[in-house]
Amino acid sequence: MILLSIFISYSSKDLEIGEAIENHLLKNGIDNNVWRDKRKIETDWSREIANALSKSDIILLIWSESSSKYEWVKNE
Repeated sequence: MILLSIFISYSSKDLEIGEAIENHLLKNGIDNNVWRDKRKIETDWSREIANALSKSDIILLIWSESSSKYEWVKNE
């Protein structure tokens, strides 16, 4: 069992991908230390990422065509 805390960051348009990655990690030994913000956070992305940094060992950023259009993601 791996004891890392992983935050999954993604565009709300990539919800299915974020969920699939979360489920895959949970099923493959990451246990309950995987999390993603389930709210629409595009309005205050930088605060959410700063919060995630303080709680996580790893931030997994899903870079996609839809996420690359957001200024918040570009700043990450």
